[in-house]
Amino acid sequence: MAPKPKTAFQTAERYIQLSNVWESNEWVPRIKHINEMILMPLIAFFSYCVGYSDIMFCLSTFVGAMSAWTEYAEFVELKFVMQRMELQGRRVGGPFISTNDPTYMPYVWADAVTRPQRRRLTPPY
Repeated sequence: MAPKPKTAFQTAERYIQLSNVWESNEWVPRIKHINEMILMPLIAFFSYCVGYSDIMFCLSTFVGAMSAWTEYAEFVELKFVMQRMELQGRRVGGPFISTNDPTYMPYVWADAVTRPQRRRLTPPY
C-alpha cells in the first residue's frame, strides 16, 4: 500500500492511479480482480482443508488477496475524498481551471481546494 497522500494534488494523483486499476471498462481486469480477491482464497482454503495444497500456497494467496482488498479500500476512501474536494471547491466558487478530459478532473478539484488557501496566505498588494 502506498503512503497516504499529503497534499490535494498527491491525493488526486493517487486517485487517478487507482481509478485506472479499479474502474476499467474491460472484462479481463474485472475477472482478474474477482479471481484474486474472492475465488483464489476460497480455492486455497478448501484445497488446504482436503490436503491438496500446503500452507505456503494458502498464505501467499491470502497475502495477495489482502493487498488487493487494501488497495480497493484505499480507492473507495479516495473516491469519497475527491467527492468532498469537489463539493468544497464548488462551495468556494470553483473550479477555477478546466479540462476537456474527465480523467483529469481530480486535478481541477485539487486546484479548487488549494487555491482559496493560497489566496488567504498571500498578503494583499
